[in-house]
Amino acid sequence: MRIFSLDDFVNNRIPGINHFREVLEEFEKGCVLPFLGKEVMGSFAYGSVNRGDCNVASDIDYFMIISDERHKERIKLAAQKAYGRFIDIQARVVHVDHARAGLHRIDDSFRQHLEFTVQKYGHRGKNPLDILSRGNVPLRRGLLNSMGIYLMKLNNGYCKAHTSESESLEFLRDIMEKLWHAMRVAVQHALGSVVRPGEDFEDTKEQLIRIFQTFRYSPDLMSDIDEIKNTAIEYTTLLKARQKGLVPKDRMFSLYNEMLKRIEGCYESAYHFIDKNSRIIAGI
Repeated sequence: MRIFSLDDFVNNRIPGINHFREVLEEFEKGCVLPFLGKEVMGSFAYGSVNRGDCNVASDIDYFMIISDERHKERIKLAAQKAYGRFIDIQARVVHVDHARAGLHRIDDSFRQHLEFTVQKYGHRGKNPLDILSRGNVPLRRGLLNSMGIYLMKLNNGYCKAHTSESESLEFLRDIMEKLWHAMRVAVQHALGSVVRPGEDFEDTKEQLIRIFQTFRYSPDLMSDIDEIKNTAIEYTTLLKARQKGLVPKDRMFSLYNEMLKRIEGCYESAYHFIDKNSRIIAGI
């Protein structure tokens, strides 16, 4: 989930939902499709754009394995072009030698999520997951590692004296995103997968919530989910209103600053949810 700067909000640098697919196609034309089998071994998009449930606060998640470090310059230029249309592309780029040697941060927990994406939506060139070596980390250990990273990001973001707007926005983004990542990990821990046998898995937040609810954990965890979910809805609603010119000019600064404070106020819920699920997984 992207958290826009105050300047972006005031100047209405907010993308239209219909632009996401166009921007993804332009990105692939700029740094993927002409280079398959050469600088690019394989790639795929994953996340809300594939599922068709993106909103104005979405970004485009993209995974790519390259064989030439110089190709990163083309990726950077293509991402900058997308940003010119107000859409942020979060590219995970791994050199093929690093992929084969296990020098990457894709553990089995996240890999399982990516495998569902490739099975459902396909890939460009070779399947990057066929190239990506497994780290030989047991699933439970990988799940604990992931939870530890989420907790560390929230801890560090809270304790850090933010010296720039970009640092503050990144912290707010972690508050709004990490609970959903942790929920997927919690589901994996309970089921050994992110999908029940025979279930059609769409990987939507709504589906993850439905599965998580069946575990009958303490009600306060569901309250954490509701606060993050409802805040995200209010945030995207405000962005849509600004996009349509429905936010009064004399209230732009105050309304958006209030919304950013609401997001920051979700920190305790996000941290509590991840911490409690981490303790369940760790058995403490």
